[in-house]
Amino acid sequence: MSIGEVSFFTGILLFFIGIIGGGIDIKEIKIPQITGASRYACFIGSILFLAMGLYLKHELPNISINPTVSNTPAPDVPATAPVVPAQQTVVPVNVPPENAESDKAIAAKNQALVQLNEANKRINGVWNGTTQEIRNTLLPEQTQWLKQREEDCALQASTEQPVDTVMQEAVKLNCMTTMNDHRTEELKQKIADITQAKSTDSKPSETETPKNQDINSIASINASSISDVQTAELNKAKSQLDEANKRINSVWNATTQEIRNTLLPEQTQWLKQREEDCSLKAENEQPVDQVMQETFKLNCMATMTDPRTEELKQKIDAMTQ
Repeated sequence: MSIGEVSFFTGILLFFIGIIGGGIDIKEIKIPQITGASRYACFIGSILFLAMGLYLKHELPNISINPTVSNTPAPDVPATAPVVPAQQTVVPVNVPPENAESDKAIAAKNQALVQLNEANKRINGVWNGTTQEIRNTLLPEQTQWLKQREEDCALQASTEQPVDTVMQEAVKLNCMTTMNDHRTEELKQKIADITQAKSTDSKPSETETPKNQDINSIASINASSISDVQTAELNKAKSQLDEANKRINSVWNATTQEIRNTLLPEQTQWLKQREEDCSLKAENEQPVDQVMQETFKLNCMATMTDPRTEELKQKIDAMTQ
């Protein structure tokens, strides 16, 4: 029996005693007469016990006055069944191979070079479409712009692609293309303004024959009857490349045949890449003057050879250890 039930029945008993209010004498059972304050106390007590009994039955229904105590702890039963995750197939991330990334970078650079060549043709068309007099007027400004284009685009490329040199070159070429197109429109407006201003002063010479120039090359802009200087520059570039080739050949031939056989495919690919890169740069910088184009190419190859020499030294040392 619970505590609430005991309290409830005690209240009923007190209430019953209060109602009787008089004595009972039945055989051995004798209840004396209750009067006055005692009788009222029975009524009040019965109400309290009844109320407490109802409360305890409602709030603590499972508490017994004589519970059976067990020393065995109840097993820990989770409120809900543990969630078993469904088996999921692990999908590997497809990482493109390194050579695929390299091919994409080379393709991006070649496409950028084609676009720059087209932009160069457009600006050259505007430049060569005017008179020599106007070109001479705009020459200092154009020379400064070419220098600024080179510096700005080189900075942008090194910032966006500080590691990948191929992608760095692609960014630089795309930057130069964008700047070219803006400059082309600017030149059109400047030429139109100068032409209009000169037409009010005097008639242009009808015998003047414009000389086509490559406005994208500072060297080409300033070149005039300098064949001897060009020849000297070409010979100097050849000499520098010969010296660079001697240095790299010395490193190559100083190692074993086994190491050379291992590095041969890589070296062959590098030689091909050097030829292609320097040819493209030379054509871009000197599309008209063949002598200056060859000079630029040889200087480019010499510049690329020295870093490759140091790289080969490190590779050979690592393979020798």
